[in-house]
Amino acid sequence: MRKEEEGKEREGGTEEMEDSKKRRGAGEGEKRKGKKQEGGNREEKKQEEKKQEGKRREGGNREEGEEAQRKREQSRRAFDLQAATYDEDMKGAHARSLYPHVLASLRERAAALAAGADGGASPSCCRTTRIPHGSRPARIPHVSRPARSPHIPHVSRPLRSPRDSRAPFDSRVRRASSICSAEVPERAPALAVRLARPLRILDMGCGTGALAQQVLEAFPSCELAGIDLSERMLSRAAARLGSRARLMRADSERLPFPDGLFDLVYCNDSFHHYPDPHRAAFQAWRVLAAGGAFVIGDCWQPAPARALMNAFMKRSPEGDVRIYGESELCAILSPWFARVEWRRVGFRSCLAVAVK
Repeated sequence: MRKEEEGKEREGGTEEMEDSKKRRGAGEGEKRKGKKQEGGNREEKKQEEKKQEGKRREGGNREEGEEAQRKREQSRRAFDLQAATYDEDMKGAHARSLYPHVLASLRERAAALAAGADGGASPSCCRTTRIPHGSRPARIPHVSRPARSPHIPHVSRPLRSPRDSRAPFDSRVRRASSICSAEVPERAPALAVRLARPLRILDMGCGTGALAQQVLEAFPSCELAGIDLSERMLSRAAARLGSRARLMRADSERLPFPDGLFDLVYCNDSFHHYPDPHRAAFQAWRVLAAGGAFVIGDCWQPAPARALMNAFMKRSPEGDVRIYGESELCAILSPWFARVEWRRVGFRSCLAVAVK
């Protein structure tokens, strides 16, 4: 009898210990769940605060100055005049020299998105990579141009979705990793980008569509949109790209797209024309999905030459606003983007990659 009583007491104690462990485990699980939800809510709150700050800045700048309007009109007129010969003459030489560098960065970012790389572990930073002054961009592949067409494709509807052209885009894309190489291949091999849907790419300041055509060759299944202020540039782009891209006349500081629409946004040799670069940076951030990247290729000069050129840009008849140094460009991008990287390309160009 005594042994039976001792056994029952031990069984009762064991059951109490198991119940206690279960309660403790459940409590720890609830704590972990609560912390996870709290972290997610904190991130959502941070994104919402950035969006509200951007809208406040936009609201404050709604009453635009005459100078900003004058610069936009100068840019539009200048590029209208340059459109017919931009792909061959000296006016477009600097933009053409940046094509392979911008394209290589887009490939790297697309590969990071396809791999689902997580760049969230590293804090906001600005890392610089120097490319020797004497380096030359790789040869630009020959681009054959189809016959001209006066038609500019209409873009009143959203970009095509793989299942249903009317379906809204999924803005949830994993965070990408940083760019990993300063080398630009002559013609990088095509990447098999395996996302659940085609990449969505925006060309801010698409010009004649020459770089957009190379982007379409690199990502044949992507959904590409392009904007520009110049109607003649858009006409050239429409003749070159046909129905493969959606083009529209729009301002980079007022992008007519919903939040989180694109995976990649690039701006080649246009950023120094924007009267309000902070607003343009916010707009690029706004239309990018989480983990997306904003790639900028632009002109650059050493500090003394840059100061001299910026002094004369106020009188520029072509709408130039300012050439930015490394610290200036990073300061424009870093309030919005989680990570910003800058590198010099040759002696008079730079490349910046900002990851959301």
